[in-house]
Amino acid sequence: MESQSEMLEAVRARIRAQLEDAQAKATALAGEDLPDRGIGESDDGIVQATVDRQGLLVDAQFGPQIIELTPEELRENMMGALAAARRDLTGGATPRRPDPSLLTDTSTIDALDDIINGRL
Repeated sequence: MESQSEMLEAVRARIRAQLEDAQAKATALAGEDLPDRGIGESDDGIVQATVDRQGLLVDAQFGPQIIELTPEELRENMMGALAAARRDLTGGATPRRPDPSLLTDTSTIDALDDIINGRL
């Protein structure tokens, strides 16, 4: 019987391999001519977004002024930062649409479900 730390390490290794595989697929789909990331800010600088090679959001940073925004203003800031990051990624060209099949990958959540339910 494996110890809990051995099980967690196995899960980490499995998730790491899945993430590396997903990154390799994204790189192949997006093309080698694009940078790894695009970074953009909202017009007022409150929100900074980072996208991957496919233009999908991978990180967002928010300034302290965020607490003063209405939900609509937050949405506008987030969408503006996301658009700016995509422009940064592509040099102003329209980015390729992400492959929808990548959005249905449940392997990571399946692995976590296996841990929670003792199947790993």
